[in-house]
This record gives sequence, structure tokens and C-alpha cells, in this order.
Amino acid sequence: MAKLVFDASAVISLFDSRSVHHSWALSVFTSNGDAEFFISALTYAEILVHPAKVKQLEVFSKNLAKAGFQVVGIDQDSADEIAKTRAITGLKMPDAVVLCLAKEIDATLVSTDKDVLAKARTAKLNTLKPRN
Repeated sequence: MAKLVFDASAVISLFDSRSVHHSWALSVFTSNGDAEFFISALTYAEILVHPAKVKQLEVFSKNLAKAGFQVVGIDQDSADEIAKTRAITGLKMPDAVVLCLAKEIDATLVSTDKDVLAKARTAKLNTLKPRN
């Protein structure tokens, strides 16, 4: 079964119909219905900020779970790899976490972020990105 790791940009695009990448994210989600969907715990916290501000945290969390997203925590071994990845790539911490998660579980990385996608390709990861 295919595994897809979504970064915050991809999850936000999926759930925000006003996003320029909404159609793309929705297409990735629906055309990979047999895949497993993953997000890191840090990504999860990141995408909950806006719903928390508008008092929709519980609704958004339920929708994310209903969509089948699995939240993956960070243990000590993962933290070591994340630190190395951040040091080598210069990515911001949330992006380094996503990159490491995709490597760790041998998954395709789903993102709209050009920097993350470039580093993922350098790490020989499969990626899914918008065409533009």
C-alpha cells in the first residue's frame, strides 16, 4: 500500500477551498484513496493554529481523522535524524521533520513548498507537487 506524507502546505490546501492549490491537493487525496496518509505531530500542531483561532479546533481535528490522516510522533531517534537533516539542508524545523518522516517510513512527500520538494528530491524521495 502506498504511503503519503503531507506537509502543512498540502494539508491546508486540501482543506481550504480558497487555496490556489486546493484542486491539486483534492486530486492527490482522491486519486490515492487506497494509500495511507501521514502527518507529523509538528505538522499537526502547525495546521491546528488557524482552526484554534477561529474556535473550530475540534471540528477540524475530527475532519482530519475522518479523512484518514495518521499523526506520527517524534521519538529520540527521530529527533537525532531531524537535527542532522536540518543542519545539512538548512530547512526550517517543520520542513526537516516532514522530510525525515517521509524517509523513515519510505513514503512519497506531498507538498507545495519548492524548497522542501527540492531537498526531498536530493534525498531521493518520491514527491507529489502542483504542476505550476
